[in-house]
Amino acid sequence: MTYIEILNAFWNWRRFNVIPHSAADLYFCLLDFANATKWEDKITIPNSRITGKIDISEKAFSMQETY
Repeated sequence: MTYIEILNAFWNWRRFNVIPHSAADLYFCLLDFANATKWEDKITIPNSRITGKIDISEKAFSMQETY
């Protein structure tokens, strides 16, 4: 699946489903990191980098629900 196909799939899914904005921000943040690392099979990202990028506290980040 290409980057554009992933983006389109998200927005197609989003037409019929509701998720918190913070969850969408997290999804796009992880997508961006994956793209920046050339889609390595496994990447490690410190929570502080993620929380800084999506402007959320580490406490709120650790309480994110899994979808």
